[in-house]
Amino acid sequence: MDFPHYNISIAEVEPYIMKDGPLYKGYMVDLIAMLANLSNFTFTLHDAFNEDGRQPTGYSERLGNVIGHVVSQSFDIGLSDLMITEEASRAVYFTRPFSISGARILMLKPRPRKLISLMLLVPLDPELWTLLVCSGMLVGVLICVFNRFSRTALKNGVLEDLTIPVTCFISRMKDDKPLTTPSRLLLAFWRAFVLINACSYLANLASYIFSENSRSQAELPFKTFSDLTSQSRVSYGGWLGMQLNTHDTLQQKMLKYLNSQYSFYTDLSVAVEEIASKNGMYVAIVDGQAGEYLVNSDCRFLLLKDELYTIAYSIVCGKTERGRKACDAMSDAIIHLQTEGILVELKRKWWSQQTSCHHVSEEDFEMSHGAHMVKFEPMQIADVAVACILLFVGVCIAACIWVTQLLRRKRQMEHTDHSNEMDSV
Repeated sequence: MDFPHYNISIAEVEPYIMKDGPLYKGYMVDLIAMLANLSNFTFTLHDAFNEDGRQPTGYSERLGNVIGHVVSQSFDIGLSDLMITEEASRAVYFTRPFSISGARILMLKPRPRKLISLMLLVPLDPELWTLLVCSGMLVGVLICVFNRFSRTALKNGVLEDLTIPVTCFISRMKDDKPLTTPSRLLLAFWRAFVLINACSYLANLASYIFSENSRSQAELPFKTFSDLTSQSRVSYGGWLGMQLNTHDTLQQKMLKYLNSQYSFYTDLSVAVEEIASKNGMYVAIVDGQAGEYLVNSDCRFLLLKDELYTIAYSIVCGKTERGRKACDAMSDAIIHLQTEGILVELKRKWWSQQTSCHHVSEEDFEMSHGAHMVKFEPMQIADVAVACILLFVGVCIAACIWVTQLLRRKRQMEHTDHSNEMDSV
């Protein structure tokens, strides 16, 4: 008995059909071989794209060319990652779907937040840090001035005087580093100023650490298509040729956005590059099976579970009596393979063999809006206004005492000079 022989137009795409030397391998190659065995036909695979020395640039071209070859009756059957569409079904026959998936969101896998290396500087605003440093320098300069231009005119080293605002907290003042009364008074106010700021700093540091720990769990900006369209921070794109239902409110909204931004990609590799380069600020709507294959081999990405619409994958046959018989026979064989669970095992074979990543799902992540339980803000100058006023008062009082001592010293010197003049007369 002679079995019918079919010439099959194919388009290479992992893991469906891949070149293996002079032969082909992949999910669809194994599937068509099983169907041929069950339906009693023989076949020859023809890669029409390789025959003219090029490869298709994306799904739309694969679909158009493979179906075009079947419509023109150049080939009997078309084989690739072909999705059933209403438009294509008017030109060709489709077999029973051998796999069902959906349009899903592919995104960069969120990373857990980590405490930054300069976390000790975060509790205070840069302006407040500047104020603290400048205040310490000012106090050091004033102590140096007070010690040198005072009634007692102490002769400590300049560096020793300038560093007193720091060393006074590290070790006790020694007897060989005496201070004048204005310096001691100013140093007391300085210590109070630093103590107030230190307490505020420690409290805000604790708040910061608690805030960061509450956000240490990696976060997802959204988990559904509804959430995706309700935000504007992360942009998104879809594949050129995706079938959106204009009667569905959500899909209509997404189609309007995609058309306004012309956010379509021609090939999954283009979408992957865009997702990686935007560092979490771009996601792509992808065919679910292609997304599953990608996340199994590239650990950077995460595929969300929510499906925008259902995608059915099928084999196409020419719109002829010969084509109808071929599709009917393959449909019966597909039902048998599904009933026996063979298609599940076949998919596991080609999708799981690339797995090199630790399994992660969206349940392992928190939603962004639920993580920020503690709001943290760095302390600003206004938050330590009391300490600043206290230090200012201390500087004024110490300066007044120092000026008073200088005037008194001047009068004493004038009185001494006058007495000396009288004695000489």
